[in-house]
Amino acid sequence: MNHNEHRRLQQEIIDQVLEILKCSEHVLGCVFAGSYARGEQDAFSDLDLACFLRDEERSGRPELYEKVGKIAPTLWQLWIYDKHALYLFENGVRLDLDFCKPSDITNPSEVYGVVRIAYDPDGAMRQLLAKVKPHLPAEHPKWNEPGDPAMIDWFFWMFRQVVCWAKRAAQNDYRSYDKLSNAINSLADIRTRLVEMRLWTLGNKDYLNRADPHLALHMAKTYPHFQAGEIIQCARLLLAEYESVCPAYCQKAQAIYPKRKVEIMHRLMDEFEQLK
Repeated sequence: MNHNEHRRLQQEIIDQVLEILKCSEHVLGCVFAGSYARGEQDAFSDLDLACFLRDEERSGRPELYEKVGKIAPTLWQLWIYDKHALYLFENGVRLDLDFCKPSDITNPSEVYGVVRIAYDPDGAMRQLLAKVKPHLPAEHPKWNEPGDPAMIDWFFWMFRQVVCWAKRAAQNDYRSYDKLSNAINSLADIRTRLVEMRLWTLGNKDYLNRADPHLALHMAKTYPHFQAGEIIQCARLLLAEYESVCPAYCQKAQAIYPKRKVEIMHRLMDEFEQLK
């Protein structure tokens, strides 16, 4: 199967879904989002469709959810967060269908980037188009306010944790597997937070490779094998990225960049790495 053949399968699913939604008296309108709205979808894409219902109670939602799940055999179907209907069909097509309130039109927080009208009998979806911005502001990392010293210094705790867990694993006792696994998970936490900080600093929510290809290239080198020495090396690479990302973040957040603590962290890494 090639991409064009898979696009045909996607279109078949879309046509059947829209037929169901258009026949319902409860549906106010629908818009596509994501790669399908941009005309960039291929076999690897999900289909993102937002369906706006006519009342705040979203009358008719359970019936529509069940009907869509019956248009083709599914491998998996789930309703989550009281809004998102997820379908994985046996032909490989994935549909993410959101059932929205009419009030969501005035605050389209669940529709990201470019949207394309799929069904709009009353012209209500045109209001949504006027409010959706191609580039949304990037969100600040969760649980912290911009410039919070607790978040800025959290990285030092994590760097020490990664190095010490990796060194503990290198002792090859009964704890080795768990310590290596925990260290790799901590690297992922550091990586995620650095990317969030960088996108917030730049201002727009976007793919990292488009927002900052230099950082994306460097981040790609911080995924180790299940081996202590590689994990420590990745921690050092991430500390270098912290030194690159954090000063600009601190400048925007009007916080103090902890240069002295970074120097101490380098020294501690050296000292721990020399220990057996």
